[in-house]
Amino acid sequence: PGLMREGTVLVVSPLLSLMEDQVTQLKYVVKNRVIAFNSFRTLNEKREAMKKLSSYKFIFVSPEMLQSELLIRELKKIHISLFVVDEAH
Repeated sequence: PGLMREGTVLVVSPLLSLMEDQVTQLKYVVKNRVIAFNSFRTLNEKREAMKKLSSYKFIFVSPEMLQSELLIRELKKIHISLFVVDEAH
């Protein structure tokens, strides 16, 4: 469904390794239009990715990253077509 809609798909996932696997697989479909914000990324990598947030079709974030005021502020600037919570308990 995310590929058929305009806008960005925001996926929240607590499982970092699974998130990285999903990002790797999606890169075959959407090239470089997918990114993960989690503890595997350096602060500089996150800042650079935030500068071009609107260019991503899929954005994966850990629950901890959703507490970042900077990320929330940048996410508010883009059109999020789907909000997905993976592994909710």
